[in-house]
Amino acid sequence: MTDKHYTQPDVAQAIVKRLVERNDLVLGDRVLDPCVGKGAFANAIRSTNMAQKVVTIDPDSSVDADIRNDFLQVAHGDPFHLVVSNPPFSLAQRFVEKAIGHCHPKGTVAFLLLLQFLGSKSRSEFFRDFPPSTIDILRPRPSFADNGQTDMREYALFRWCPQDFEALRHS
Repeated sequence: MTDKHYTQPDVAQAIVKRLVERNDLVLGDRVLDPCVGKGAFANAIRSTNMAQKVVTIDPDSSVDADIRNDFLQVAHGDPFHLVVSNPPFSLAQRFVEKAIGHCHPKGTVAFLLLLQFLGSKSRSEFFRDFPPSTIDILRPRPSFADNGQTDMREYALFRWCPQDFEALRHS
C-alpha cells in the first residue's frame, strides 16, 4: 500500500472519545483495526479498558499486528462490534464494504477518510446501498506528520451503522 498516512495518537484518542460518547464502543466489545499501522487506534481503544478484545491486521511486516495479512484477503469470522481505522484512501471503498461484512449487525464501522471520499460519481451506487450514518468533519484538521504539520486537506470521521441502512432497505 503506497498511500500510508499514519494516524497520530492524539487524533486517534479524540476519535475514540467520540465513539465512546456515541456508544459505538461499550464495555465488552470486540474491536477490529483492519490496517493497524503504528497502532494509534488500537492503543487508544485499549487505554479505555472497554474492549473485551482488540484484533489488529496489517500486511506490513514492520508493524505490530495480530494478523499479518491484507484485510481485503481476510475471511469473515465472528463479527466485531466496532471496526475502526484509517484505511488507505485508494482502497477506502473496498475497506468499508469488507468492514461492514465483519461488523455485528448492531455495530459500527468508523473510518477516518478524506472528505473528498463523498465526491466520486463512481461511488453513487455504493452510497445508495451503504449511506454513512454520520460524517463528522474533523476540526482542527488532523496532522499525519510527526512534526504536527497538516496537509491542507479536509478529513472526516465516517460512521456506518449496518442497522441504519438495513432499515432503509425495508422501508
